[in-house]
Amino acid sequence: MGSGCGTTSRPTLVPSAPRLGQLITLRGAGFTASAPVRLLLAAGPAVTTPLAGGCTLYIDPTAFLDTAAGSTSATGQWQLETPVPGDPAAVGATLTAQL
Repeated sequence: MGSGCGTTSRPTLVPSAPRLGQLITLRGAGFTASAPVRLLLAAGPAVTTPLAGGCTLYIDPTAFLDTAAGSTSATGQWQLETPVPGDPAAVGATLTAQL
């Protein structure tokens, strides 16, 4: 979603299909090579907040989690596997992520 910020490429962030009690994989491509990654997560659908320099924040700026998430590879790829809770109350929930 959206264009890259501070880059001429169009980075992508694609999740695998989430399943209760299983791992979900987030894959990123088109990023700067060997760069640190910050993962931003927020409950709920994407919202757009314009930032300086033509950048856009796609998560709720009032309630989000910001965490260091390693670095991109030498080819600008990134991947993270993390468990999805096994709680049935999570079915239908929306989580927005941005790198």
